[in-house]
Amino acid sequence: METNKIYCIDNIAGMSQLGNNTVQLILTSPPYADMRKYQDFKGIHPDKYVDWFLPIGKEIFRILNDGGSFVLNINDKVVNGFRHTYVFSLVLELEKLGFNLWERFFWNKPNPMPGMGGKRFRDATEYIFWFSKGKPYVDMKSVKVPSITHSKNKIGRPEFEMSRSGSNFTKRETSERFPDMVVPLNVLTIKLGNSYKTAGNHPAIFPEQIPEFFIKSATKKGDLVLDPFSGSGTTCLVAKKLERQYIGFDITEEYVQNSNRRLSE
Repeated sequence: METNKIYCIDNIAGMSQLGNNTVQLILTSPPYADMRKYQDFKGIHPDKYVDWFLPIGKEIFRILNDGGSFVLNINDKVVNGFRHTYVFSLVLELEKLGFNLWERFFWNKPNPMPGMGGKRFRDATEYIFWFSKGKPYVDMKSVKVPSITHSKNKIGRPEFEMSRSGSNFTKRETSERFPDMVVPLNVLTIKLGNSYKTAGNHPAIFPEQIPEFFIKSATKKGDLVLDPFSGSGTTCLVAKKLERQYIGFDITEEYVQNSNRRLSE
């Protein structure tokens, strides 16, 4: 299978054409349980979601490099007034397949959809689980963020300034007393954007900042990145910008055509 292309094919059929231990990063946001109906995908009930996803998970584990990463963006659903726990059941089943849960992130959306009233709070977060096959490759320097300073002496964030007792200065992650760049939080604050027209009217657009963060931190230039639910093609687009190889799979011809058009432009 050629790299640097998005294929209109079922993801299991597509992954079956890849050899064992050939992909460094698999990053995807699959359809959530009963959340949206796509052109060629009519949804999966939360009770059936884990059984539906596990065959995909087995192929992901097979083709993933030792030291490679699988990043899964997913969210749960309210059923009969309560949060369904299929997301957490899926995490446990993926561990049984051999994945290690390296880290969990929260995608915080400062501009979520308006609340619908009643007793349900506005939903402004989604889960991002970082699984690995063995000990993952991690490039922390590529995603460090500027420290927050508020004086000429660079006395910045309290967590980097004082110990918990407040009795002394600490050096938690660097030999510098007040580093200019620090390790980012595991909360990614990223606004929802309106890029439907440029992404071909796909109903669930992946913000570019999410794949950018994980491609930078989990791969090197030239590594292969795969999105088995490529949708609007954003993961592959960002991989191309960052000089990685990429492959995408989607079963909807219109989405694939629009994605390859974005990549060619």
